[in-house]
Amino acid sequence: MNKAHRIGQIATLLVAVAGVIVSILLLLIHVRTVAGDLSGVAQLCGADGRFDCSQAAASGWSTVLGVPIAALGLGFYLAVVVTAALGGLAEWRSDASRPGANVAGIVHIGFILSVLYSVFLAYVNLTQLEKSCDKCMMLYAVNLVGLVTSAAWTSGRARVVALESFRGLGASLPTLPAGVLVLTALVAIGGSVWQSNQIKAEAAQDAPAPELEGRAVDAELLRAAHAPSVGPADAAVVIVEFSDFECPFCARFAAMVDVLKSEFPTELRVEFRHFPLTMHPNARIAARATVCAQELGRFWELHDAVFQNQRNLTRESVLRLAGRLDLNEDELADCMDSDFAESRVQQDRAAGEALGIRGTPTLFINGRRYAGRLELNDLRTIIRSQL
Repeated sequence: MNKAHRIGQIATLLVAVAGVIVSILLLLIHVRTVAGDLSGVAQLCGADGRFDCSQAAASGWSTVLGVPIAALGLGFYLAVVVTAALGGLAEWRSDASRPGANVAGIVHIGFILSVLYSVFLAYVNLTQLEKSCDKCMMLYAVNLVGLVTSAAWTSGRARVVALESFRGLGASLPTLPAGVLVLTALVAIGGSVWQSNQIKAEAAQDAPAPELEGRAVDAELLRAAHAPSVGPADAAVVIVEFSDFECPFCARFAAMVDVLKSEFPTELRVEFRHFPLTMHPNARIAARATVCAQELGRFWELHDAVFQNQRNLTRESVLRLAGRLDLNEDELADCMDSDFAESRVQQDRAAGEALGIRGTPTLFINGRRYAGRLELNDLRTIIRSQL
């Protein structure tokens, strides 16, 4: 092994170690977020801070076929660490007379794919989430640097070696170095997924009982005659939700409401208030559209459709959704542009600001602000405690 090989191998090893560390941190964030354990702090869109990896962890982009992306990354980086430490450029073919696939080439292919996937995730991070994940960005940098160091590991023959490695991949798999790499990756991924599930189960079991804040709020600000609602007017439990149609946590809560409505059909009433965040321009478009749908008695239908298509809420997209519900798109468009729709949204927003709301979703249960995680079992517990 010449000097270029050795430098590339050691540099790739160090880069992979950094990837392992960041992947573990991201996996822990994913577990805490999915388990609803954020140190007792409610999951909110619009809360203070520029970076928030929990939003990425809570989105549908955080997993591939149910496996956390952080676990897949951990498996890859750990496999690179082990194989780089065990020998590096050992040939993966029994026929040594021809250049064969080798560890460096396979690792380089892995980093090429990682960089391509990082580009996609960076786009999602910047366009689909209101806050960036700083640790995700660290992994993007790790992948980019790993691409360079693994190219150096191939002695500057990255393109040739990567192609040879790809072509010889089938013949390489039965060999010891390939087996070590694949086995390490599978064990790391399987182990991290198992451990994640254990932590989630323990968090659910040990979670403290949710509480209501002692201070009641102004009922005139909280309740509004115009608010769309579902459930009996004399229900024992009334949930007032201030929501933003582009907020992923609001979409999660909307799904929980569907479950709660079926479980407490006569005991629960849910009232919806608009609180579009300034960072979500399309949320205001969707809010105005649902105000107009409410005038036609179709609020909840469009509400559900909007949350189900949360990633594409342009004016044209919302109108298409309304058309699929057999709403007249032209009439809805005229209404959306009216002072009536905007004033209704602004009225809710102003009430929320007067109530001290900082982010969405914010819930008030029987006139008191809900403090804690927005998890289904917690909400069931609160509702039962109020009955």
